Amino acid sequence: MYFQQIRKVLLLSTSLIILLGLLFFIVSSFRSHRYINFAELSERGNINELTLTIYYLPRNVLTPFALTVEELTTIEYFDTVRTVVSDLGAYMDILRQLDTIVLIPVEREHQLMALLHYEFNFRGQKFTVTGWGQGDSLIVNGVEVEEHYIFYEVILPFLTGRMQDALSQRIELLRSR
Repeated sequence: MYFQQIRKVLLLSTSLIILLGLLFFIVSSFRSHRYINFAELSERGNINELTLTIYYLPRNVLTPFALTVEELTTIEYFDTVRTVVSDLGAYMDILRQLDTIVLIPVEREHQLMALLHYEFNFRGQKFTVTGWGQGDSLIVNGVEVEEHYIFYEVILPFLTGRMQDALSQRIELLRSR
């Protein structure tokens, strides 16, 4: 009986070490890539070189297959909307919020149907967001995380018409949770 207790303790300890290692890996993967730090960028005053590119395919458009990011951003025959914004100085307050948001990885990854993809680019450093899949998640800098309204609020000023209405509704839904 004594050995069974020791065995259980060792098994639990090993499991805990593995989980902590996995958590460390996830956190370090966010920090080890060269992602944009918007607060630092704003403090330095280098915002003139920051660009935002948005690709959006309305949800009511039917496609014969699930789109990848590459297909959404390169295939011309879909009615995608591509917006490139280079004057982002007036939006730095909301962009700084992207630095402070706590990203919560989802427990189970979902199949991606890329209908929305945007990326900020500054001298090769990127911050990317892609949606949607099944479930309420987005892919932020390559990691699937729980959806948060800030990821939509950031691009809302640059959208028009139906796209803006659809994301406004999504923001309200997420804020009400």
